[in-house]
Amino acid sequence: MKISKAELKRKAKYGGFATAITIIFIVAVLIVNMIATGLTDKFGLSIDLTADKSFEIGNASKEYVKGIDEEVNIYILYEEYGYKKLDKVYAQAASVIESYSYANPKITVQYKDIISDPTFVKQFDKLTLQSGDIVVQCGDRAKRIAPTDMFEVSTSGTASKAYSYVEREVTRAILNVTSGEMTKISVLTGFNNESADALIEELTNNNYEVKQQSLITEEIDPEASAVILFAPRVDLTEEAIKKIEDFLDNDGELGKTLMYFMSYDSTMEKMTNLDALLKDWGIETGYGLVYETNSSNIWSSMSPYAVIASITNKEAAGNVANKNLLFATLNSRPLKLLFETEGSYKTETLVQLSKTVALFPEGAGEDYVPSKDDICGPLPAIALSTLTRYKGSEPIESKIMVGSSSAICDASILKQSSFANAEYMVGVTNYLTGTEEGVYIESKDLNTSSITTTVEQSRVVTIIFVAVTPVLIMLGGLAVWLVRRHK
Repeated sequence: MKISKAELKRKAKYGGFATAITIIFIVAVLIVNMIATGLTDKFGLSIDLTADKSFEIGNASKEYVKGIDEEVNIYILYEEYGYKKLDKVYAQAASVIESYSYANPKITVQYKDIISDPTFVKQFDKLTLQSGDIVVQCGDRAKRIAPTDMFEVSTSGTASKAYSYVEREVTRAILNVTSGEMTKISVLTGFNNESADALIEELTNNNYEVKQQSLITEEIDPEASAVILFAPRVDLTEEAIKKIEDFLDNDGELGKTLMYFMSYDSTMEKMTNLDALLKDWGIETGYGLVYETNSSNIWSSMSPYAVIASITNKEAAGNVANKNLLFATLNSRPLKLLFETEGSYKTETLVQLSKTVALFPEGAGEDYVPSKDDICGPLPAIALSTLTRYKGSEPIESKIMVGSSSAICDASILKQSSFANAEYMVGVTNYLTGTEEGVYIESKDLNTSSITTTVEQSRVVTIIFVAVTPVLIMLGGLAVWLVRRHK
């Protein structure tokens, strides 16, 4: 069949039109892809569908870093591609760390392979750095985060569980390097004290400058805002008591705090001198152990001495007061408030044991049978006494806080994200020292086997797949139909 010149001309016209549309479509796809890639790199436009947002920073961190107006550098000391391929925990770490730069453009994240460029670490001569470490830097201040600080992997038989502390550690490091002068705290030793390492670590990670001082051989640092007397098992000397009294008086200026955690060691001495000091401030310390008669108030079925307490002063607790977390006590000794107010002193309960707790008396034998008379609750788990004076019309205060057991700050309790203890200890220390509320970040569980979405995420996915995608398909089909119709 012979095709006329007009027909050839028409086919060439519409064939060229179809080719042009195809070229334009391909170019448009490439442009959109380039724009999307650029926006993703700059603003992190990926969607985290994990239940606890494991691959991005949470709202608390976002709100905090938005307010930073200094240049902050976060260096991942590893080659980028290799770091993300090391393990799933490193891929999660990379995603979380990169999301800081999306929250605030003043924060930059860079990968530095110190194996191929070992000279890079020379600028951080005060830090001992290794490949895989994270360095957070602001001006001349820098903080190292080791991989062991960021992850916890536990193995039981063939099963393993992984938890991430990346956001917590990086946010704390940013707070540390961008903050001004840190609040100083002295931990007083010299009287066969139990180790306060877990509490010291928690406070240090939250921007406190903590040092240990012997109450026997040293004078208390006058620049310290607070001192911690952690579980002495030998009574303090009169000289040591005098040092504490002078510290709290602060040459009449007050403004100081003593935080005392009682030991539950059955071999300890009676604290005659220390008990007398606390009694002057309206807090009476007892001996024996508190146990719970109501099983619903026990957090460990293995022991009635593992007791759940309630936070009664929410202002002193900080942010943790608004969270549904348990405050755990273990092997608590009895505390009693001798008065509410007397002269310049005021006492209150910060954390309280239930009305169903009872006392296992000191020295009671294994054959001791508790009775209803042993029920003595409610009792303070943490008590506070405040001394107030006036300088002109301005009130000035010193405080003594007493914890019923040093186990409140045991590492095994502080590290449990279901307990409020760690965040509470930071919050109450902020309250007692007048330190601005910091940022507390919980660990993230990396063991989730299923994907869950929030309502907002579900809405976005629905719009994309129910509305946007079908419309694009229809437009593409219409374009093809129009082209073919004129062939």
